[in-house]
Amino acid sequence: MRMILLLGWLAFVLYALAAAPGERGGADIVMKELFTLQTREPTLLMLFALLGLYPMAYACLLLRRDTAGIPAWPFVIGSFAFGAFALVPYFWLRLQFPLPRGNRTPARIRRVLESRVTYTVLLLLAAVLFAYGLIAGDWRTYGEAFRASQFVSVMTVNFAVLTLLAVWAINEDRKREEQPAAMALLGFIPFIGLLIYLYGTHAGVRSGAYTKPLRQKR
Repeated sequence: MRMILLLGWLAFVLYALAAAPGERGGADIVMKELFTLQTREPTLLMLFALLGLYPMAYACLLLRRDTAGIPAWPFVIGSFAFGAFALVPYFWLRLQFPLPRGNRTPARIRRVLESRVTYTVLLLLAAVLFAYGLIAGDWRTYGEAFRASQFVSVMTVNFAVLTLLAVWAINEDRKREEQPAAMALLGFIPFIGLLIYLYGTHAGVRSGAYTKPLRQKR
């Protein structure tokens, strides 16, 4: 698994730097329109906004019990700017430093990350975005933007990697929660599957099941 994560991350970086199609930098008009919210294509706005929400869902999953040998919070903060570019190295490093320790996340922050209100707000925002993009959007226009804009092509792959990474992240977390292995399949549902999993494990977290680090297996 370590090699898969490392090679996958390197392939992702190489794709972004050298293989992604489309205009780059100042010549990327689509990127400028997205950052200034001037684009009129719903599919582009949907994915752009979901990339801003995905790190919050990962924060809820990883920071509610930040007990791994490597702290999660720097990578979670980085994910708000770089998405999967920042999160994949965390999961790789967590395999390198498996020794558990006490929870680093302050109780006040945990209460927010473990709140059903937080999950509900994120779920409602995602539902609105998916409805807007899938109903009003034109995927042919999105395909043209993918080929014309390096930012859109990298953004698309970033979203796909975050979704696949959620499968592995849920699988690791569900072992601590003693949930069925099938729970990891929720990660294949982009963004919403991760929230469904968080809802399902909410009771275990609130009852204190995540307050103690796991003992290292010998």
